[in-house]
Amino acid sequence: MNRLKKVFLRISGYYYKRGLLDTINYAFKYGFRAIFQDKYYIYYADLKNIERFSNVELDINVVCRKSRNEISDEENTDICAAIDHRIWNDECDERFMKGAILWLAQLDGRVAGIVWSVNKHTIEPYFFPLQDKDIHLFDNLVLEKYRGKNINAAFIDNILRTLSKQGYERAYIETKIWNHQEMQSLKKTAFRNYAIAKKYILFQHVELLH
Repeated sequence: MNRLKKVFLRISGYYYKRGLLDTINYAFKYGFRAIFQDKYYIYYADLKNIERFSNVELDINVVCRKSRNEISDEENTDICAAIDHRIWNDECDERFMKGAILWLAQLDGRVAGIVWSVNKHTIEPYFFPLQDKDIHLFDNLVLEKYRGKNINAAFIDNILRTLSKQGYERAYIETKIWNHQEMQSLKKTAFRNYAIAKKYILFQHVELLH
């Protein structure tokens, strides 16, 4: 999907849900970061020596979907309640075509969280090349009504242990430096700080800082 079109759809979807004043604030913040740059913390997990890090005891079910046909209508409805369906439909098709896998955290039979993974490469330009047994996790999202329940740590922890059993050796994920909730969640998993980087969103330029 064209980046400018994606920005427009995000803002128009936000307006539909939140109204004019909230949308103006959102558009200003998002527009500034898109035009200039955004910094990220990159995290790394050694899957060869994985163990259970999360102490969160939640009755969540973690499943993966390898094609659009594997996503049920109910799952699709849950996801589109959090992500604009126009963005979701385009990104979903593109990512599956490029070999990505969709992971779902399910609580009480409903989708509570999602994250994508891809092996050996990334969907968009990344900060460094990946190797054959590397996994990139991206676009991690806990649906709004499930936030604050420590679902994300248990979700990511489950995925990392599954990937380890499948023979993968390294996993990477990144989060924006202002996303403190995500950072606190990742501390409860096998992920550890690896580097700081920045991304010029509209210009598809990435730079590893240190």
